[in-house]
Amino acid sequence: MNLVDSLKNPVPLYNLLRKDVREALDKQVILTENLYYRDVLIIKSGAFLDETLIFKLLNFGFKRVNILLPDSKSVPGDFENVSILQLKKQLLKQEKCLIADKNAYHINELISVLTASYINENNILAVNNSMPVKKMILEKQPKLVFIDLNLYPKHGLKVIKEISKHSIGKVFLTALVDGSKVELINKLKSEVDACEAQLLLKPISASNLRNILLDCISNNDVKKYLARLNSQKKRSQSA
Repeated sequence: MNLVDSLKNPVPLYNLLRKDVREALDKQVILTENLYYRDVLIIKSGAFLDETLIFKLLNFGFKRVNILLPDSKSVPGDFENVSILQLKKQLLKQEKCLIADKNAYHINELISVLTASYINENNILAVNNSMPVKKMILEKQPKLVFIDLNLYPKHGLKVIKEISKHSIGKVFLTALVDGSKVELINKLKSEVDACEAQLLLKPISASNLRNILLDCISNNDVKKYLARLNSQKKRSQSA
């Protein structure tokens, strides 16, 4: 059974426990119906179906449910049970990123970390020289910009400050610095903060970056995202 066939509504709950399904959807499976047991509402539409919730439904005797896949254009009508964290993860999947680094290995390494941090690889742009950075920021408008300090060896922080003025999102300065050089690290941090950017020391931890990126999304961003989802739903209903 392939993945597409296993996710046609109504979906067998056991299929949602398959490892390939869980990994492909990153647990972003949304329930699109209210579920009742003996006339008592037990789960509302809009809930994310994690493994705990799936086993709960199986114990209640449910075998199939209707779901919304992450890339679907249809939207459930009730988002009360959708957690802020899950919505932030969905938002990150849509964000554009720009990586600027001379070192191809470091570019590929950061791409791997970003894709492990909910970013869609198709939304990641990468350059290995300093010339197109500002142009790409103006044209592509990435929400997340990662620039390596070695790209501008003489005037790195000055350039970062200039780029921050043009960026519509968050700018990160990446630097390969020996952890024993505490004074240099502290100096970099204070100067980068003055540029309204954030310093990331290599190697970058995927778990740390996930938390940093999630913090970049405000509750106001989430509200706007929900408004877009509800607007899509209204348009689909009127079509």
